[in-house]
Amino acid sequence: MSPASTSGGSHSGNGSSSSNGKRNGNNYRYRTVNAQSEVDETLFGTPHRLATAAKMRAERQQNQDYQEKTIHNAPKHTGTVKKEFIRHITKDLIRDIIVPEDPTCTSVIIDGATYQRLSHAAHLRPKEIRENEIAESKQNRDSVEEELNRRKKAMQEYDQQRKKNAPLEDIDLEAKEEAEYMLKRANELRQEQEDEVKHLNELILNAKCHAIRDAQILEKHQIKKEMAEEDKRLDMMMEIERINALKIQEEIERRRHLQAKEGAGMILKQIEENEKEKVYKEEVREQENAAMFDYMQKLQEKDWEDFSKRKESQKKLAVNFLIDKY
Repeated sequence: MSPASTSGGSHSGNGSSSSNGKRNGNNYRYRTVNAQSEVDETLFGTPHRLATAAKMRAERQQNQDYQEKTIHNAPKHTGTVKKEFIRHITKDLIRDIIVPEDPTCTSVIIDGATYQRLSHAAHLRPKEIRENEIAESKQNRDSVEEELNRRKKAMQEYDQQRKKNAPLEDIDLEAKEEAEYMLKRANELRQEQEDEVKHLNELILNAKCHAIRDAQILEKHQIKKEMAEEDKRLDMMMEIERINALKIQEEIERRRHLQAKEGAGMILKQIEENEKEKVYKEEVREQENAAMFDYMQKLQEKDWEDFSKRKESQKKLAVNFLIDKY
């Protein structure tokens, strides 16, 4: 990315910001694209506080050089750009105006690899992929930190053991070599773990796919088996019902033939038994009616007695009321 393109982008950014301001004046709705805002610091160049500190150091150096120049009368080159002034003369006063700096001098220049990385990171990836990447990076960091802590602890124990016998210079040299080896080994382990994690994720994904496919095939076979068993059970039930219907029909025919053979004697006997049962039922009904009549008579008598008692009590109350009144 060249300075010209960067400056052109800044001008277009100003134009787009003004147009966005106009659009925002007419439309108050805002569509959220991403809940988290992540911007690479490379796009901002040198941080403002560092630039301010560098500017202050340059001005301090410039003042010191100016004092040395005044005292020793020797020219000094500070390496900083002097500010340009324009003298503006009017009828009332004379002013010295500072010429503003070229904004293209502060443009950020990045290489092609950094631009590609930023372009790739600017795409919004699915939530599952971002969560998986975060989990993988966290797992990698934890494993690397665990390995570093373990090696650090081992190195400390080793150093403590070596300090008892070895000279101080040998211990420092060995500690430096051990630290370099640990750093190199940690980078190798991190790279290996990243590759292993990617490979393990692929294996896990393939295993999940195969497991789901096997489960679907097994479920399909199970459904077919259950449907076949259900059809077989229904056929068996229909056959049992058909056999039972035939048996019932045969029993009906047998009884019909038996009744036909017994003849009129059995019929007369049944008629006589029915008459006896009818007479018995009539007697029972008459007895029940008589008992009910007696019960109703008793209820009427009891009601009449209660009515007489209430009537007598009402008369007594009326007499007492009249006596009390007069």
